[in-house]
Amino acid sequence: MSSDPETHLRLGQLQGSLESIQRQLDAADAKAGENRAQVHQSLEALRADAQDTRARTAAVERTLQEDVIPVVRSVNDWRSRALGGMIVLGTVGTLVLFVLTMAKEAIIDLWRILLR
Repeated sequence: MSSDPETHLRLGQLQGSLESIQRQLDAADAKAGENRAQVHQSLEALRADAQDTRARTAAVERTLQEDVIPVVRSVNDWRSRALGGMIVLGTVGTLVLFVLTMAKEAIIDLWRILLR
């Protein structure tokens, strides 16, 4: 190795530059580690939220299946029965009016006989 002072000076500068670069790399690595930790924390929070959302969705589906859908079916059944009843009443009413219309003269004659 040369004992030239300028060579030693340049080697010292080079070594200082390398140490500075190493410190910058170490600082960047530490910052990246902090960022990775934050990303992992955010992902864990998202996983927890997704799990909570799945649990709530399952609870809502159970409530719908156990409580709401049977009520809806019952209401539809009663609605169908009511509609059937109205159809029967309408048919009977129409039949009664038809019979009364057809027997109108006979009924009037019967009343005339009864009221004499």
